[in-house]
Amino acid sequence: MVFEITSPRTKKEDDGFKKQLYEQIGIQEYWQFDPKGEWIPEKLRGYQLVGDAYTSIEIGISQALGLRLETSGALISFYRLDTGEKLLMLDELYEQSEDHQAELMAERLQLQQVQTALMAERSITESLQQQLDRYREQFGEL
Repeated sequence: MVFEITSPRTKKEDDGFKKQLYEQIGIQEYWQFDPKGEWIPEKLRGYQLVGDAYTSIEIGISQALGLRLETSGALISFYRLDTGEKLLMLDELYEQSEDHQAELMAERLQLQQVQTALMAERSITESLQQQLDRYREQFGEL
């Protein structure tokens, strides 16, 4: 599989020589990505090798990767075919990781608050038990 970043300046070579070369050496899929949409209006165009020639991939499905491809601004987004779940980019993974860390910190804080409350309750219970023991010593069982 080959992904080619293309532009009006390189389109002749990308759509001619390179496409033929990739066909000849048996590259199963060839994708041209024009992030600015300057000569490929849909920004992404794919070709699949059938026999010894490329045919257009109409719906943005990479059989080689088993993924659906979509343009997202100046990037290509990849989605699993079975679940539709987006494969996250590095910055998205980092952001998700930060969000997860924030959730964990909030849970830890909550746990610490519960532990503090339990310790205070235990202290009160012990104090009351000691006071009850003193009353029993002084007055006996009621």
